[in-house]
Amino acid sequence: MFEVRPVIAEPTYLTVAQTAETLGVSTDFIRSLISRGDLAAVKLPGGKNGPVRIPRTSLMSMLNRCETSAPPSSRANGPKTRQLKTSHRRPVDLARWGLA
Repeated sequence: MFEVRPVIAEPTYLTVAQTAETLGVSTDFIRSLISRGDLAAVKLPGGKNGPVRIPRTSLMSMLNRCETSAPPSSRANGPKTRQLKTSHRRPVDLARWGLA
């Protein structure tokens, strides 16, 4: 009559490695975003270098801010930004991580 299937929930939190893979950047870059306060993260117990998790909502809000911000060329006297070289990286597959 009814088929019962197990529900596999998408993770609410991503590791630094998962976030880096999703965006096609290095884990060091993700950690720098966290330390600058550009990307919110939750530090888990484990000492100074303990594990960190990035809430999916935090990643989505950062991506939304990036999409709505003006391109660096239109900022006349604003801070200089470094352009990421992502030609050697795979394209970001947001649907894979449930972010699309």
